[in-house]
Amino acid sequence: MKKVKIIIAWMSVSVILQCAGLFFLDKFYFKDNTDVEMEQVSIEKVEEKPEVHVSIPEDAKDVKVSYDGRYVTYRDGYDMNMYDTTTGESKTFDDIEDRQILKLTWLADRDKLLTLERDGYQIALYNYDPEKGTNDKMVDICQYSSQYKTFDIKVSTITGVTYVRVDNMVYRVDINQSQAVSVPIVVRNLGSLALMPTKDRLVYMANNGQIVHVTQPKERIAIPAGGDPKILGVDSEGVAYIGEGNGVTVSKIIKKDLDDPNIKSSTIKLTEPVKSNEIFIGENGEIYVNYKSKHLVKELKSGQETKYEGRFISIYNKGVATLVDNKYYKTKFGK
Repeated sequence: MKKVKIIIAWMSVSVILQCAGLFFLDKFYFKDNTDVEMEQVSIEKVEEKPEVHVSIPEDAKDVKVSYDGRYVTYRDGYDMNMYDTTTGESKTFDDIEDRQILKLTWLADRDKLLTLERDGYQIALYNYDPEKGTNDKMVDICQYSSQYKTFDIKVSTITGVTYVRVDNMVYRVDINQSQAVSVPIVVRNLGSLALMPTKDRLVYMANNGQIVHVTQPKERIAIPAGGDPKILGVDSEGVAYIGEGNGVTVSKIIKKDLDDPNIKSSTIKLTEPVKSNEIFIGENGEIYVNYKSKHLVKELKSGQETKYEGRFISIYNKGVATLVDNKYYKTKFGK
């Protein structure tokens, strides 16, 4: 019994000491730290920088815009010119004067540019970062020949794989960018080609062909199209969009599921024929068609129409890029 009383006594002392300590901390130690003055801070809404209407020469060739429309490029012979439309500044790259640009392509989801260039006796792939003003050689593709006339670059930023076309040959560059590997092509006269965005598969057709060829694994998919069909693009769901027309213009668009060829294809008829380079396929299956005579871009999936002024250049992620009196303008979708 005596031991129990002693234990209870010590417990009481412990409780009293803890309470006294907490009282001291609350009233004295933390006093200066708890008297905090509150000040309201306003966070300003970040707005887009105003656009500079840079001048583009009337005879400029291969005018293209970056993913968000910030940068515009054009070619003068084998030389590349670039402007930042938020500042109006001309962007230059070191040592480019020693090479000839054969083809250039803006990435679909970021302001980066890939170029195919003649570098001495080689054709090489380069990666340009306009924000940093740097250009890095990725890999040599093949030996250069003056006989080569057709060049193209197809890239998926999701898989990190790039395919390069040089005339009737295609080379694959993987994400490691260690080398360019020749891709066996089973057609004699290569026509249009595209990539499946989410898979490392090349999609191509022969000139005047009716078969879509897909690599890795190899597949042949018949397309119910007449004339000279062309691959316009492939969306993230693996649906290919094939333009049907007379070889000059496209009057119909055929949708074909490449992941499940047994699904019946569907056809979309355009209100008027347009050139294949006036049709743009979005990652989520959007179909943007430029009706040049109406100065109108229509998205067929939603029916949204965008009127514009001047000469159509391209679309960017939020709208339409044009030249008005040789000056660069952007018009947001739906305006």
